[in-house]
Amino acid sequence: MALNPVKCVIVDDEEMAAKVIISHLAHIANFEVVGVYHSAVEAFLSLENEDIDVLFLDIEMPKISGIEMLKMLKKKPLTVLTTAHREFALEGFELEVIDYLMKPIGLNRFLQSISRLNKLLYPNH
Repeated sequence: MALNPVKCVIVDDEEMAAKVIISHLAHIANFEVVGVYHSAVEAFLSLENEDIDVLFLDIEMPKISGIEMLKMLKKKPLTVLTTAHREFALEGFELEVIDYLMKPIGLNRFLQSISRLNKLLYPNH
């Protein structure tokens, strides 16, 4: 039985960091990248009108941080924070993020995050 595709959006102002996540997601058959944004402002405007399953979200970005953007969203997708800064972990989990990945993001740790997401997305599998 085929699983429904998981629509993913990546928001990171660092192009290389976004490419790492795209590369990691290429190993996961049912996860589909439907958007990549390099600013929280651009992403917010798009996400308000889209049905997204998973959001990979950087925290430190110009104008609006990832955490500020997440707080503003009316409809919050399952969110994995991706950052080089440990100090935002508590605030992230208070916003009910699924995981907190420290950059540089290794494939093994990324797959642990995907496992958590799969348990929530496909509870009966």
